[in-house]
Amino acid sequence: ETGQSQRAAEVYQELLDKILASKPDPQNDLRHATKLSRIYETLAGLERRTGQPDRAAAVSALRRELWRQWDRRLPDNPFVRRQLEAASRQ
Repeated sequence: ETGQSQRAAEVYQELLDKILASKPDPQNDLRHATKLSRIYETLAGLERRTGQPDRAAAVSALRRELWRQWDRRLPDNPFVRRQLEAASRQ
C-alpha cells in the first residue's frame, strides 16, 4: 500500500519460502490450505502489479490446484467451493 509493490512481492515470496520450508500440510489440513491460499492470492496480485504476469499465473495456478484437491476431498463443501470459485476468478 506504500507504492512499493516490487518490495512487497519480494517479502511475500520470502514469507512463502519460509512457510514452505516449515513443511505445512495444506493437502490434509484445511487451516494450512486457507493460510497458504491467502499468501498465494496476495503474491499473485503483487506479481501482476509489478508486470510479472507469468509468475502471477503460476502462483494463481497453485492456489486453484490447492482448492481443486480439497474440492475432490470434500465435494460440495460450501467453504471449499467459495475458495475454489475465488481462486478461479483470479
